[in-house]
Amino acid sequence: MISDNGGEFVNEHFLEMCSMCSIELRASPASSPWCNGMVERHNSLLAGMINAVIEDQNCNVEIAIAWACNAKNSLNNVFGFSPYQLVFGKNPTVPSILEFKNLPSLNSTTASKIVAENLFAMERARRKFIELENSEKLRRVLRERVYEANNAKYTAGDKVYYKKNSTFQGPAYVVGQIANSVLIKHGGALIRVNPCKVVFKEKADDMIERNVENGELHLREMTAPGDHVAKTRESRVSESSSESEMEENPQDEANEEQNWTEVQPSGRSKTLRLKPSEIIRFRSNSSEEWTNGLIDSRAGKATGKCKNYYNLQLDGNEEAETVDLDKQQVERLMFVEDDKCVYGISHAILREDPDIQAAKECEIQKFRDFGVYEEVKDTGQSTVSSRWIITKNSGKIKARLVARGFEEKYPRSDAPTINKTSLRLMFTIAASERWEVESLDITAAFLQAEEINREVFLKPPADVRKNGIIWKLKKPVYGLGDAARSWYKTLRCFLQENGCTVSQLDKCIYVNRRGGKLQGIIGTHVDDVLYTGTPAFLRDIVGKIQRNFKVSRISAGVFTYLGWKVKQEPGRIYIDQRGYGESIKTMELSSADKVDPETQLDETEKKEYQAQLGKLLWMSGQTRPDLSFDTLELSTYASKVSVKHVKVLNKVMKKLDGGPKHICFRGMNLEEDTIEIIFYSDASVGNVFNESGSKADSGRGYLVFVSNGETANLVDWSSRKVKRVVHSTFGAETMACTDAVGAAIYVRQILSEILYGDARSEKIPIKGFIDSKQLYDHITSTKSCEEKRLRLDIAEIQQCLQTGEVHRINWIPTDKILADCLTKKDVNCRILNKVLELGQF
Repeated sequence: MISDNGGEFVNEHFLEMCSMCSIELRASPASSPWCNGMVERHNSLLAGMINAVIEDQNCNVEIAIAWACNAKNSLNNVFGFSPYQLVFGKNPTVPSILEFKNLPSLNSTTASKIVAENLFAMERARRKFIELENSEKLRRVLRERVYEANNAKYTAGDKVYYKKNSTFQGPAYVVGQIANSVLIKHGGALIRVNPCKVVFKEKADDMIERNVENGELHLREMTAPGDHVAKTRESRVSESSSESEMEENPQDEANEEQNWTEVQPSGRSKTLRLKPSEIIRFRSNSSEEWTNGLIDSRAGKATGKCKNYYNLQLDGNEEAETVDLDKQQVERLMFVEDDKCVYGISHAILREDPDIQAAKECEIQKFRDFGVYEEVKDTGQSTVSSRWIITKNSGKIKARLVARGFEEKYPRSDAPTINKTSLRLMFTIAASERWEVESLDITAAFLQAEEINREVFLKPPADVRKNGIIWKLKKPVYGLGDAARSWYKTLRCFLQENGCTVSQLDKCIYVNRRGGKLQGIIGTHVDDVLYTGTPAFLRDIVGKIQRNFKVSRISAGVFTYLGWKVKQEPGRIYIDQRGYGESIKTMELSSADKVDPETQLDETEKKEYQAQLGKLLWMSGQTRPDLSFDTLELSTYASKVSVKHVKVLNKVMKKLDGGPKHICFRGMNLEEDTIEIIFYSDASVGNVFNESGSKADSGRGYLVFVSNGETANLVDWSSRKVKRVVHSTFGAETMACTDAVGAAIYVRQILSEILYGDARSEKIPIKGFIDSKQLYDHITSTKSCEEKRLRLDIAEIQQCLQTGEVHRINWIPTDKILADCLTKKDVNCRILNKVLELGQF
């Protein structure tokens, strides 16, 4: 008996059985052609028959298996005998037209449902076996896996090359040969190889050609047909094919092969980088039938033997199934996103749901409408592949065709987006001028950008691909490295040509003024445009945007922009994220976890923890400064999370129901001599966890307001670790004040640029408040602190005071410092929340 080296053959029980039955067992080397896929081929035949019987007869699995095995055992013929003949001496008698001596066997009906079901199942299984046994696809695969015979005998000491993973390696030395196994010593490794994959060094010397790029050795005459794609393909002809249909276009066949350059060969050595929610298709080398699947998760370690094992959801199956993709050809098809649950639409995608097909067609139509590409003949150009990304938002399915831009050498790709401080300043100005804020969304913005100035050839997805045709891009598409930058430059040039000036401090703020007076402001975040201004500005500037670009949505009054809910009334604008906060749910813990607070979370729980923390971090930086220190503390131990940390996280989540209802931006007189920038800074020493898990780091925080003395519009805040280790509260307070001064100066300069067109103006005064008496004494006197490095930071603050960049810094008691809750835990934020809700001190 000859078998491969699989564990099902090489084990104690199997060897004992062979010994007891006087069976001589020989193990073939890896990749021996007569052993490869033998069991798999038998199982594939049985699976094909079983599926066919169940599909046609709708019978139970037991009947399908029984008659599939019956058909295989009676029809399979090796050396002139079927398995039934070898065991029982004859094949079973089954009803057929050959049994003409038995009239009942010719009947086509029966009174017994059970008999009928079994007869139909038997007939379908036998027909399917004949079909599979004569499959040209399988024959072609098996032909391509046959290696050249090699009757050479190898003795100890022979110098040879041996083939492994489609390339020859060596030279190596033969240790010996037993039957069909050659034992080779290469360096310190002993390797068993089949003789058909070994060649004498002397014979190979005149056959070797070196691949200059990767140094691998290839032998012209020793390459096995199965190691590369077959150069010729046979025509597939059905019984009804006409003579003209028997000929295939060889150019189309070649192009068909080129279309699947994303397919990975089997036996890959690199780790696949597939992400959850990706849709792929895969097939084995012995099949031409593709199977679609949705990536659920990785099933093995990325660095282990099972690195390419993945859990897949196959069409029609609710449970994930583990598949070894290391032995499959794999192609990415699309990526699925869903605002609630990705699996809600996965099976619809795999079944090619008509809604998804309609969404894809809508996307392709946009490509045509905006003149994104032209079809060109595929002559071997370097191409960028593409895939579909399917999203589901509020029940609506959207398809987007995305280029895999990482396959292209990256051009310059930086593309700015509006700073949230600039957005809050826009709201302050709009409320003060009693302008209404509106937003609009550009449809397929990247596709409306200016034409690209380089050649990019795109290989479209399989479902829209034509044989021998690729796309030459005229416009940037989603996924290209410079797509966002191309759109940004297109919109920027358009606005500049129509009288807008780009801010020097925020490249996504555009200001329009006439006669030195501010007329309107535009802020951009990719394809989302926020604007406010006079009626003339809305007519002349915003109107041109709507006429020159296709706009999908215009929002005014109450609307959502970048996750902020915006509500307006004369002289006031409110923003909040209450709806988003309600969607954040606490993490559930099992009863066992609740017992020991030091229990570490597993990988799935850790990901959920980090996801929930990420939501809180985003809210604390957008509309909830009262949560800033809590999220800072939670983020310090995000890599080593235990049950006790989850409990803290859930406690913070409960604060979402409290806090400020909104942030109010009140209108005020914006003349230079009436407004001022006010900041509060605070710090605490040794109250933030470091990487080792001890409280050795310090926290600092600040708030920056635009005010006229009473009105208080919060435009910037921060709560972070102090940049370097400090040894006292004095040091931490100094670092916090330095950061607050920098933030306040930035707010003053960008506000001056928008209002007065001068980014260097220092006419708007800056006032600061701190609660460190020691720091106040040092910056208002000639005292020198003992820590020399702090002298530099103090000198920087003093210089700002002396040059007038900062008007003054005052000391106030700790209970008056609004930034106190940004640096300490469980501090009452009631005063800060009231200021934010009312928009006044």
